[in-house]
Amino acid sequence: MKLYRQTLRKQEQGMAHLGLAIIVIVVLAVVGFAGYTVYNKSGAGKKASTVTTTATDKTAAAADETGCVATYKDENLCKFADVGGKLQDMPFTGTGTVTGGDEAGTFDLQNDGKNNASFVVKSPSGELSVVVYNGHSYIKSGDSWTDYGTTADDANPAKGIDLVLSSGSTYTPQGKEACGSLTCFKYSLKEASSPNSDQTVWFDTKSYLLRQWKDIATGDDGTVTTTVMTITYPGKVTISKPSPVVTQ
Repeated sequence: MKLYRQTLRKQEQGMAHLGLAIIVIVVLAVVGFAGYTVYNKSGAGKKASTVTTTATDKTAAAADETGCVATYKDENLCKFADVGGKLQDMPFTGTGTVTGGDEAGTFDLQNDGKNNASFVVKSPSGELSVVVYNGHSYIKSGDSWTDYGTTADDANPAKGIDLVLSSGSTYTPQGKEACGSLTCFKYSLKEASSPNSDQTVWFDTKSYLLRQWKDIATGDDGTVTTTVMTITYPGKVTISKPSPVVTQ
């Protein structure tokens, strides 16, 4: 994300902290499950778990050896980690809102599963649009798009969103809830590296795909920011090269 952090500072134009805040949220903090990949070697159960799972270096290593379910005793969470870990390779759309403090706005993220993506951030002070296509980053300025050249491998907002069990995180089951027309397992998530952030994830009981994510973060000044994102899987997402394009 270093590329976006640098180039977006040139394009904010009154959007202040919002653009960068949303991008960090979407790219780096979505669900917070970046870390050790563990695989479920058995079928996933339908019954909501009551087991609190704490992932550590030791348990991650054990899961690699004996399997996720044998280590963590939570079939549903393990199935989610196995299926959700492939999210960046799936066509999906994410829509969300940010409320609290100066970070008020909405965002839309689209990923075609082929390493191309687009996202739009909107706030009362303006709009920020970014497209990652065929290895290039494009940022909209006025009626045209600026080509910032070849991107780093992690520039795609969907790249690296690995929904897997990560060391230093604790997952507590909260039962089941309706999520749109589906029924979802609900889990709260606490990360040792983000003690001021309380996250919640919902994944459905049929396909075990992420359907909603919520983060309530408290800043050093006491300001509370709430981010909510809903994810859908339309089967196909088309990302095209934007036009007209100018070269930086």
